Amino acid sequence: MKKILIDCGAHVGGFTKFFLRNVPTSKEYEIHLFEPNPRFKDSYKDIKGTYHPEAVWISDGEIELALGTYKALGSTIIDGKKKYIDYNNKITVKCIDFGKWIKDNFNKDDYIVLKMNMEGAEYEVLPKMFKDGSIEYINLLFGELHKGKFRGRTRKDDAFIMKNLHRHNLSFLRMRKHIGLIK
Repeated sequence: MKKILIDCGAHVGGFTKFFLRNVPTSKEYEIHLFEPNPRFKDSYKDIKGTYHPEAVWISDGEIELALGTYKALGSTIIDGKKKYIDYNNKITVKCIDFGKWIKDNFNKDDYIVLKMNMEGAEYEVLPKMFKDGSIEYINLLFGELHKGKFRGRTRKDDAFIMKNLHRHNLSFLRMRKHIGLIK
C-alpha cells in the first residue's frame, strides 16, 4: 500500500505545504501537485513531489484556462462569473482525464488523500469520477465547491455531489479542522 497526496488546483502549494508541516507521517507520502496556471510553476521547488502542469478534467487533450486578475487565480470553466478571473485573458493548456489517471497509476488498496479546489471544475470532474469508479480509490477528500459562481451551479448541484460522496463514505473536509484524520 502506497500513501499518496494529490493536490488538484495547487495554486502556490499552500495546502501541500501545510500538510507537510502538520501531518507526522507526511514523509511517507508520494505527492502530486496539479496546477495548469504557468504563473505558479516555480512555487513547488521546495516540495519533494511531482508537479503536473495539466488541468484536471474529464478527458485528455487541451482546454482553455482563463487567467486571474487577483492572486493570479484561473479557471477552466470559461463561462463562469467568478470575480477576479479575466475571462478575456485565456491560454490553452493540456488537460487529463483525472479518473483515468487515478485508475492507471494507483490501486484501490493505496491510501489516497485528495484535495480539490479547482475553481468550478469539481462540478465536472467529480460526477465523472462517480461514473467511472475512480472515486472508490479516494480515502479522504479536502476542498470546496463553488456553487453559483460557475455555469449557474446551484444548491441542487452541490446536493448531488454531496449525496454521491456520502455514498462512498466521503465528504469535503476542512484541512485545519480534520487534519487528525490523516494516517
